[in-house]
Amino acid sequence: MIIKTTNKLNNKTRTIIFWTLSIIILIVIGIITINVIYQTENPALFDIDFDKKDHIISSYGILVGVLLTFLSIVFIIHNILQQKQQYDNDKREQKIKEKNSLFDRLKLVMNLVNEICSHIEDTGKEMKTFSLAEKNSPLKNNQMYFYTNKNYSRLLELDYHTIFNAFQEFDTEIDKTKSFNNLYYKVDFYSESIAETKEKYQYHIKDKFQRKVKIANELNSVMDDASKMTEEYKCELTENDRYKQNKWYKLLNGLLAFYYERIPEDDEADYEQIDKEVLFVFLKDALKLRESIGFEKKTQDLVLKIAVIRKQLYTLKIESLDFGKQILIHYNEYYSTQSENYKDLCKLKDHIELLINLAAKK
Repeated sequence: MIIKTTNKLNNKTRTIIFWTLSIIILIVIGIITINVIYQTENPALFDIDFDKKDHIISSYGILVGVLLTFLSIVFIIHNILQQKQQYDNDKREQKIKEKNSLFDRLKLVMNLVNEICSHIEDTGKEMKTFSLAEKNSPLKNNQMYFYTNKNYSRLLELDYHTIFNAFQEFDTEIDKTKSFNNLYYKVDFYSESIAETKEKYQYHIKDKFQRKVKIANELNSVMDDASKMTEEYKCELTENDRYKQNKWYKLLNGLLAFYYERIPEDDEADYEQIDKEVLFVFLKDALKLRESIGFEKKTQDLVLKIAVIRKQLYTLKIESLDFGKQILIHYNEYYSTQSENYKDLCKLKDHIELLINLAAKK
């Protein structure tokens, strides 16, 4: 930003006037002196008759004294004006520096707000993607990434009083504190909101992981029990492979086969698929066997364990769906580019940019 300064009577003009006036006075003194000298007959150098021409010398002295006194006064006035001009120039330069400093600070605020808006958009995209992932696959370890951004703290840690003065200097609104207050309110809110959302997400994903580990261990325990029972059936019904005709054996053997078919070697297990296609099917068939032939060995305990695991999976699923909904609501309210809160922040950014453009043209 370049601020131009003008002077109605600058130092150069005043100096010209001073020297012109001084030269005129000296010329007048010279003319008077010549006239005085020629008042004497046969004038000689340094041979003036002061006794016979005392009235001329006296008048000459008075006139020259007045002119020299006037000239000295002009000198004094000139020096005073010079000092005042220097003081005004220094004061004006200081004011220009302060105004340019405020202008630079406003541009810095503009840059930080622009980066903050971009970060909010990126965070919003992550929130939307995560909420949809939770909705479609609530039992998977869905990820939401929070990109590091220190521009919130940079803006909030700037000299509050200087930023306030910058808005006071350049804002064109009647209430010059409105945009300033709204800006800090929005930045404060989003700074805390993102930190709070990140904290909730970390708790959710950690809790989900720990509960899934517990469920995985319980499933492994159930499969171990089912495997032991099938071995017992083989040992007890070895004659003519009668164990193959046992309905509980076939059900348990089918449980093991279906379960391990759905456990990938190098990817996350789909617990929703396991629940629907393995555990639910097993419980349904087990209840039919209970009605027809009753429980055998420890099959009742196994059925109860699987029922408990299904309840745990259902609870985890509902909580994940609920958390995903909360994230989506938060996104729509604050992080969507169509949300009123985000639009208000963008309006503030546009307003600051307008102030900068207007100030730069002055």
